[in-house]
Amino acid sequence: MSIQIAFVSIVLIFSSPLHAEVVSLVEPDELNILPSHVVSDLKKSGCKVPVAESYRFGGALIGEFAAPNQIDLAVICVTDDSRSIRMYWGGPKKCMSVLSSAGQFIQLADEHLIYNYMLSEYENPVVPSMNHLAIDDVMLGKASEVSYCDNGQWKYLGGAD
Repeated sequence: MSIQIAFVSIVLIFSSPLHAEVVSLVEPDELNILPSHVVSDLKKSGCKVPVAESYRFGGALIGEFAAPNQIDLAVICVTDDSRSIRMYWGGPKKCMSVLSSAGQFIQLADEHLIYNYMLSEYENPVVPSMNHLAIDDVMLGKASEVSYCDNGQWKYLGGAD
């Protein structure tokens, strides 16, 4: 599988699984990589985006999440009473635009990452065929959940434990 992606990972929660880091929730317009229509939507919804000092993990990702060669954007939205992943689609292919999130950061997930996750549970895992990227919603020290947009429907592919 050959995927060409534009990738940006913005900050989030821990610099390593073992060490807590200073984290703040920032207004979307403080992240200068977000397009203005995304900033407007996030602000209208009362969202803040988690930011950590190390910039190792991200609260926003750019990648091909619905189809090859379609550049999409995923952003963690934290409000007073919820946490979600907001999707901003770069073309006609799409899935539901808001996913619930229990994670602290999101990262790109490809066949290799999913295979490694499955190896921890199965002796000979069979990875689903993928022609674009998935999103790994990660809660450090706990399980993560990989979401893959497949023909308009989100499929959940497990994750790390």
